[in-house]
Amino acid sequence: MRCDVCMNLSNDRWSHYQQVRGTDDIPYEDWREKAQRSAAEFVKSAASGCIGCLLIVHGFRKLVAYWEAHDRSGGWISQVTGPRRATESESFRLNHSAQWTHWTASEIEFFSLKGSPTLWHPTWLKLGTASFLPLSTGRQTSLTKLQAWLTECRTQHPSCGSMHRRLPRRVLDVGNADHTPSSVRLYESQQEDDEYICLSYRWPGTASAKLLRRNLEQYKVAIPLDEIPLTFKEVFEVARSLRVRYVWIDALCIIQDDEVGEKAQDIANMNLIYESALLTVFSAWSTEQLFSTAGEHYRHHEIERGVFVRHALRHFFEDQSAKTSLLIMDRAWIFQERILSGRAVYFTEYELVWDCQRSLRCQCRDPHDQANPRSRDPNKSRTLFRDPEAFPFAVWWTCVAEYSKLKMTHSSDRLRAIQGIAMHMRTKWQRGKYLAGLWEDTLLQDLCWTLGPNETPQPRPGTPRAPTWSWASINSQVVGILENEQQSITSSTAAATAVATTASLSWMLDTHRDSVLSINTVVVDALMRPGPINGMYSFTTTRKGSRFYTSLREPDRISLQQFIPDHNGFQRPLKSLDEMNVEVRLLKMFDMRRWDGIHGVWLVVKGVEDPERNLHERVGRLVILKRDYKKVYEDQELLGDGEKLEILLQ
Repeated sequence: MRCDVCMNLSNDRWSHYQQVRGTDDIPYEDWREKAQRSAAEFVKSAASGCIGCLLIVHGFRKLVAYWEAHDRSGGWISQVTGPRRATESESFRLNHSAQWTHWTASEIEFFSLKGSPTLWHPTWLKLGTASFLPLSTGRQTSLTKLQAWLTECRTQHPSCGSMHRRLPRRVLDVGNADHTPSSVRLYESQQEDDEYICLSYRWPGTASAKLLRRNLEQYKVAIPLDEIPLTFKEVFEVARSLRVRYVWIDALCIIQDDEVGEKAQDIANMNLIYESALLTVFSAWSTEQLFSTAGEHYRHHEIERGVFVRHALRHFFEDQSAKTSLLIMDRAWIFQERILSGRAVYFTEYELVWDCQRSLRCQCRDPHDQANPRSRDPNKSRTLFRDPEAFPFAVWWTCVAEYSKLKMTHSSDRLRAIQGIAMHMRTKWQRGKYLAGLWEDTLLQDLCWTLGPNETPQPRPGTPRAPTWSWASINSQVVGILENEQQSITSSTAAATAVATTASLSWMLDTHRDSVLSINTVVVDALMRPGPINGMYSFTTTRKGSRFYTSLREPDRISLQQFIPDHNGFQRPLKSLDEMNVEVRLLKMFDMRRWDGIHGVWLVVKGVEDPERNLHERVGRLVILKRDYKKVYEDQELLGDGEKLEILLQ
């Protein structure tokens, strides 16, 4: 019997609708109107004998406590996966929303076990296959699953492993499955070839075991077990179950009170440490422990023979809200550990998630369909980072845009926490000198970074940690010019060189905060004045008195003139009209072709008090529509007001 109620959720029906329309892009209004039905309709259809509606009603009655209050009076049921065709490994997900509001009150998934017989159900109802969630991520069943994933990756994915397996300077000797020692000791390696596991975690707020100069010799003999946090002990169990003897944990393998010695060197080698590891274990859900015990909320229920239902589990690689709910995903230090690790396993609150360069797997749905875009982490940085054909400029600024919005305990670490990625890029793509977050071979383009599309200017840090021309000098999220914009630069009047930079290891650390750049370009002296509305500014050139106004900022759009300040120092209350005028200099960088014409890109700088040198600091970026097909704009007039000079920017 064909049922128009549950058939409404059919992927086949939506495929036919797409073919008729000739497009995969179905308007939301059509989706909302045609792909949902009221709860009362499902109840009525189930009572009339429809097997599909009966399964759906049984599922919601089993899991949703308030279902009885809505199944007659209101509420809506719709398919979560939308008009995409279900895949073999994708469960069938529905949500129930309250009457009138369409607010999702509950989301559940129906599935069967692979290879198991099921009760007959309509042919359109592609249940998909899934697995039961583990009772604990620390149980042998979970660790056995991890062993299987690792074995498959080692034998079938040669690109996931590093060719170099040299041990870091220090590692923890935890024994193995055949011999579990009564204590763990610190081992100072000779950088011999051997396998080890890294732990990535969020440092707990309370004090825990740390390697210090005073306890170094003691830890070489044995680390007292009562000083080792539970998270560390549990990752030792994981290593032994995988028959890996050595574990690297930053707190116990880097001397924490040796800031300018070995600690600085180990931080500089962070890319090699994570790239060379056999596996990185991420403690994703707690600062106190690695293993978790599954709760009752996601327990499965068999509603008919071979047909199971449970509350839908949201994955961090599918759902942004699930990603932000994990403790580690918003941490800046952990960002580069996720990017650099060839193989990773995430211990979440409910299951293990495996992520290597070739596959993505979890315990509840294994494997994921790689052709399905929903089955990949929305972390574009990792995908680009592993692509040998990726454009280095795009890779770096994609990483910076994602990294710069993350949190860190000490803001002085803003450059340190990404230097492992910089070191890797310097080696992999043979990039030139690295200058406080920018690259010498694309320096002019890199200098034109600006605030992210949804950012508002914040105060500058009280203690400088980088030169003002570096994005690391501010606390906001930043973005570079887009890859297609970088390739569409039509002309450049500027040249920039490093006047004073530090050498060797310190090029990656914060010792270059006093570095100076020399920029030789067209310079226009002007008075900048904040407008009556925050975000609007006027500029008046001092030579000819030419004046133009910048418009309010709009995300993803550049209007005729747009100035985005680096910080909010220009919006403070001013005492007089004279104080509203700020003496600035406009530095022409290059012209850039966009869809609406050619734009001139300028840096805005102002002088700083320095009796010996003519130094300036960066205060923002100015973009002006230079010309379109009908009119020439202010950029041409500005060039007439300027002269070519050398500017020192600190």
